[in-house]
Amino acid sequence: MGIIGIYGATGFIGRHLVRRLVSRGLRVRAVSRSIPDGFRREFDGRCEMVVADLGDAEALEPTFDGLDTAINLVANARPAQGNAAVREDVQAGILPGIGFLERLTARSVPRLIFLSSGGAIYGPDVPVPTPESALPRPINSYGLSKLTLEKYIEMFGYEHGTDYTILRLSNVYGPGQMVRSGQGLVPAILGRCRTGAPIDILGDGSARRDYVWIGDVIAAIEAVLDRGAPQSTLNIGSGRAHSVTEVIAMIERVLGHALPKRNVPGRVTDVPHSVLDITRARSVLGWSPRKELSDGLAAVVAAELPFARLQPVFGTAERLPRLAPLRPGRRGSGAATAAVRRSAS
Repeated sequence: MGIIGIYGATGFIGRHLVRRLVSRGLRVRAVSRSIPDGFRREFDGRCEMVVADLGDAEALEPTFDGLDTAINLVANARPAQGNAAVREDVQAGILPGIGFLERLTARSVPRLIFLSSGGAIYGPDVPVPTPESALPRPINSYGLSKLTLEKYIEMFGYEHGTDYTILRLSNVYGPGQMVRSGQGLVPAILGRCRTGAPIDILGDGSARRDYVWIGDVIAAIEAVLDRGAPQSTLNIGSGRAHSVTEVIAMIERVLGHALPKRNVPGRVTDVPHSVLDITRARSVLGWSPRKELSDGLAAVVAAELPFARLQPVFGTAERLPRLAPLRPGRRGSGAATAAVRRSAS
């Protein structure tokens, strides 16, 4: 296998993917608009690092040199923005994505893996669990941006013969996820745990989502690299749905105490119920998710809340390991880094 270019390499999924691929001895080119110091320290001498923005054609050009596979993880829009920044989504997401495809095909890069969104693409009026054959009707700008890029990938793939695989991910969670507005329920809960602020529950908390462990997502990407899935669109999720209140209750059970909560108005741009049918991915990739949500949440709490007094995990006598605290602004250092690496497997 030749050089694998990972675009958006320093993000949540990207960092886990780089870590896994370099551990296999594969040649990785990590591309990001900036390279944090912690990333440089962890991967110095283990992979090539290039600073380039998808919207900067000149900086992007050398990233295609000798490339066998490009993996596009870049997501400039956030689902929680709803439709408040449509023009920004087009300018910051769709247009750079098209420019990336133009240069990728002009340089004859043989293969592209694109991470899309199963949670935002389909919309509310689809069968549940939702297969890839369901007609996408996204109700927010994030989902529409992803769907638009999917269609351009199909168009460029047909014209240039590029081997592409589109992975529609459900809600990915795991250690190392940044606590930022609109970046997922699990990191939002953990962020409130750190500050003691109440958890905002949109609506009545009955909205159900498909949550997939980061290690299972990395395994799916590896399966595409190893087995191939040309001209395919595949759902990657757990195949199960859990409500917001259920997720909070699982984390409370690990912590051994209740968390402060408050109900706030829901968003009309949120899909009320989303769970992916992963039958096709099982068949094409020989892949299946392995981590149960309860176990995954316990691992995340252990990694991200090292001072918490953790309870036995869901009826077992096993206690989670104590971890060294993360230093402010220095995610992924010391013992906590080792634990995060282990827990992503």
